[in-house]
Amino acid sequence: MKQILLFFTFFLIAITGMADEKKNNFREKLFNAKLSEFAVKLKMSQEQMSDFKPIYRQYQQDIMNLWRKDRKTTGKPTTTAEAATHMKKQLEKQKKAQQIRIDYVDKFAKVLTAEQLMRLYYTEDQIQYKLMHRMSHSSNPNRKCHNREHFSKPNNDK
Repeated sequence: MKQILLFFTFFLIAITGMADEKKNNFREKLFNAKLSEFAVKLKMSQEQMSDFKPIYRQYQQDIMNLWRKDRKTTGKPTTTAEAATHMKKQLEKQKKAQQIRIDYVDKFAKVLTAEQLMRLYYTEDQIQYKLMHRMSHSSNPNRKCHNREHFSKPNNDK
């Protein structure tokens, strides 16, 4: 009986470890894809990329830690007071995220040109939009896109 229990314990640990490894592998691939996009869009040199990478990694970690902090799965607010409290907390997190972005401007300015710096956050927002767009459509392929180029022409054959 102890052997069976021990086997299942190791099995659960192994499965948990594989899930964490898979999640970390996905995050690393996503991070590298973002870096590649920055390299192209901002026309960064190899030297800039090697200097930019650790700063951007720390920036991403700071943003991720902010959004993970105090994350609870308590469900949807059921009262107006709960909804107001929830909204205030979300808005405070957005304010803190904006402050992180502001704080990193000087760090990024040490490795980027003026033009690259001006385009950095715009490019990041574009990357984030593309990612969210792809994720929403991969989870629901029948979802209609509200992008103008995806609207079909009206059928006037009636």
